[in-house]
Amino acid sequence: MVLLFATQFAQIALVVTEKAAFEDMHLKGFVQKDSAFAGHSLGEYSALASIADVLAISALVDVVFDCGITMQRAVEHDAQNHSNYAMCAVNPSRISKSFSDAALREVVDSIAVTTGSLLVIVNYNAEGQQYVWAGELVALETMMNVLDHLKVAED
Repeated sequence: MVLLFATQFAQIALVVTEKAAFEDMHLKGFVQKDSAFAGHSLGEYSALASIADVLAISALVDVVFDCGITMQRAVEHDAQNHSNYAMCAVNPSRISKSFSDAALREVVDSIAVTTGSLLVIVNYNAEGQQYVWAGELVALETMMNVLDHLKVAED
């Protein structure tokens, strides 16, 4: 189970599970002929392997492992495989209806400057609904605390 905490193995587990779920739905007749499917980020590999059938399962595992090991090696880890970096998804609309993308960026920029830590947006998953941020743990924890405080103040 500890191996699943390593990115290179966690990502393989995810795409193989997605591929298996697709194959199960396909065998049960839930996938219509000429259906359009797409994946996002890591899910793109599963979509390509499932719908377009451009990756055999062995190639899927190889490609995702290589991507995961590259990500795993991109930052330093201690003996327990922990690093000072992480990612999180933020939905600004859950803070309050009036909390805008600009307000979220202002909070994040302020935290990065105040803490002197890395904190950046790395993916716009759905405009106004989900952005992925990456950075140092202290900055991410500070962001979560500030956003929680803003949410409570709004309620």
